[in-house]
Amino acid sequence: MIGNISIATNFNELNFIIQTRLNTKVRSYMSNGIEAPKCKVIVIDDYCPKDDDNYMCASLLLPDGKSMECLINDDYAQFEYFYNMKLMNDQDVKEYLVVIIAGLMERGYDFIFYFDFQNNTIMQPIAQYLINFLNMNLGLLFYDAACIQQNPQALFYQSMRPEAMYANKKAIDAYGYSNKKPSLFQQF
Repeated sequence: MIGNISIATNFNELNFIIQTRLNTKVRSYMSNGIEAPKCKVIVIDDYCPKDDDNYMCASLLLPDGKSMECLINDDYAQFEYFYNMKLMNDQDVKEYLVVIIAGLMERGYDFIFYFDFQNNTIMQPIAQYLINFLNMNLGLLFYDAACIQQNPQALFYQSMRPEAMYANKKAIDAYGYSNKKPSLFQQF
C-alpha cells in the first residue's frame, strides 16, 4: 500500500492533521489489529520545531541563493527557472526525494509536508512551486488541512498517481533503496 502525503501551512494545521490522523487512520488500523503506517513530518525550513525522530528537516528542498534573490525581487519567472534547475539537477535533492518515495511506496509511510506560512511570508511561493514540481515530476498527490477537515478519509488515500509508479520504482531500485525482492507479481 502506498502511503499518504498531507500539507500543513502553520502549526495549528500540523497539529490538526496529526490529531485527525490519530483519531481516524491510526484508530482504524488498531481496531483491525493492524499496525498503523508510520508518519514523518518533513519540515521545509532551516530548522525543526521539534527534536524528534518523526520530524525531518528538509532545508535541502529550499531554493538556492539565486532563486531566493529572484523571489525577493519579485522576478517569479527567474525564481521558477533557478529553483527548477536545483530540484532537477542537484544529486542530493534527487536522492532525498527517492528516499521519500521509497518510504511512501515500499514502506507505506505517511508524510506531512510542513511549511510555516505564519512566520515566513516568503514561504508561500516556495511551497506552491515545490508541491507543483513534486506533482508534475514524481506524480505525488497532496491533501491539505481543508481537504482533511472536509473528509478525514482523505488520510487513507494513496498519494501517487498510478502512471508515476513505474518510473518511481525504477528510481528507488537505481538508488538501491528497495527493500522488496523483485517479483513477477509485484504489487504497487
